[in-house]
Amino acid sequence: MKKVRILSMVTIIAFSMVMVLAGCGSSNTNNETTTTAAGTTVQATTGTTAEAATPVEAPKPVTLTALTQNDYNTAGMQKVIKDYEAKTGNKIDLQISATGQPYNDALSVKALSNDMPDLVFTYASKTNLVSILKAETTLLDLSNEDFIKKIDPSVLNTEEWLRGDDGKIRVIPSGGVSTACVTYNKKIFADNGIEIPKTYDEFLAVCEKLKQKGIQPLTGGAKDGWPPLFFEFIGFANEVQKNPDLVKQINENKIDLSKSPEIAKVISRQIELAQKGYYPKNNASTDFNAVVSSFGTGKAAMAIQHDGVVTSVIQAYPDMAANIGEFPLPWDTAADTIIPIDMSKGIGIGANSKNVDAAKGFLQYFTQDDVLTEYFTSEGTVPSYTNLTSKLGPGIADMAEILKNGHGKIFVQYIFTAGLNPFYNVTAAATNGKSLEAIQKELQDQFIKSGKDNKVAGF
Repeated sequence: MKKVRILSMVTIIAFSMVMVLAGCGSSNTNNETTTTAAGTTVQATTGTTAEAATPVEAPKPVTLTALTQNDYNTAGMQKVIKDYEAKTGNKIDLQISATGQPYNDALSVKALSNDMPDLVFTYASKTNLVSILKAETTLLDLSNEDFIKKIDPSVLNTEEWLRGDDGKIRVIPSGGVSTACVTYNKKIFADNGIEIPKTYDEFLAVCEKLKQKGIQPLTGGAKDGWPPLFFEFIGFANEVQKNPDLVKQINENKIDLSKSPEIAKVISRQIELAQKGYYPKNNASTDFNAVVSSFGTGKAAMAIQHDGVVTSVIQAYPDMAANIGEFPLPWDTAADTIIPIDMSKGIGIGANSKNVDAAKGFLQYFTQDDVLTEYFTSEGTVPSYTNLTSKLGPGIADMAEILKNGHGKIFVQYIFTAGLNPFYNVTAAATNGKSLEAIQKELQDQFIKSGKDNKVAGF
C-alpha cells in the first residue's frame, strides 16, 4: 500500500499563511485518480498553482511465496509471473514440487499445519480442496472478489469446482476446460490406413494393427501413478452414467468396490490393454516425461490423457503440431460415449497470508482480459473465463466441437468424497500384472482408509 508522507505541523501552518496572503490562491485544480498495477488507488491533486502536490512514496516491493507442481509450471504461467514481476516490482518465490502424489503430500503437510504460502496452485476440484487442502480453514474466501464475475458460468456454477464444503469459492481457474480423450498421431493413422474407431472393439483392433506394424499403440507413465488414471476417468464416467446411484452409494460407503461389476469392467479393460502389449514394456518405469517424448517422437501412436498433453508435446516437439488430433475413446459405441470434462487447475491464497493485498493483486493481474487471452492461447485450451478469444491447440478443437453435442460430464472421481488417492496405485497396478481380484480388493481397502483418514461421514 502506498504510504503518504505527512507534512509537519510547521509546514502546514506556513502553508496556510501563504494561502491567506495570496488571497487563498487559485481555485483552478483538478482531482485525478491513479491506480497502481497492484490495484492500490491514491488521490493526487494537480493544478496551475505553484504549490507542490503531496509527495507519495512508491510501493515497497513484496515477495509472495508460492507452491506449484511441475506440470502447472507451463511456459504460459511462467510468462504471466515474469510480466507481473516486471510491471509491479513484486517477486514470486515459486517452489516447484514433483507432479502427482508428491504434490498432494506436500499440500497435505501444509494444510495440517495451516501453513499455506501466499499463493497456492492446486487442483480445483471440491474433493481435492476439501480432502487434501482443508480449504475452509487454509485458503482465503474469494467469493466476493470482482474477478470472480469473469469466470465462465459453466465453470462457476458447477458445484464440484472451486469451492470448499461451505460452498465458498476458494480458488480461481488457472486452467481451461479440458477433456479426457485419445490424442493420436494423424500421420501414423493415415500412413497405415487407420480410421478413427467408433466402438471399443474397433479401438482394440486399431491397437492390434499398430502393434503388428511395430508401432507402440499407447504411451505409458505408470511410474507417476496419475497418467494411467485417464483411462479410468473415461470408464468410470461411462459406467456411472448407466447407474446414476453408483456415486451416491460409493460416497456413503454402501457399496463394496471389490464386488462392483462396473468397476470390474473398467479395471479389466485396463488390464487387457497391458496384457496385449499395447502399453510399453517398461511402463512401470516411465513417467509423464516419457509420455510426452514417446508420443512427440512418434514412437507411440496414441496417448489416453487429458488434452493438456497436447501443450506439453508441442512445447517439446513443435513440429508435431500439424500431426496431432483427438477423438473420444468409444466406451461401447461413439454415439453413447460420455466424455469426462475437467477444469482442474486453480490458484488460491493462503488464509494466513501476511501479503493478502499483494496476493489479490496477482489474481487481479492474472484475470485481466489481455493477460488471460495470451495465457490461454499459450495453453491451447478452452478458456474458463468469459469474453476471451484464444486459439485452441491442435486436436483440442476436435473435442470442443464434439462437446457441443452435450456429451460432456464432470470427471466422476472429483465427486468422490473419500478423495482420488486410492486410484493412483490401482491404475498403476492394473497396467503392471496384478489380477483383477487383487486390484479390486486393494481399491476397496485404500478407499476405506482414505475415507477414514479424511474423516468422511459413513467411513
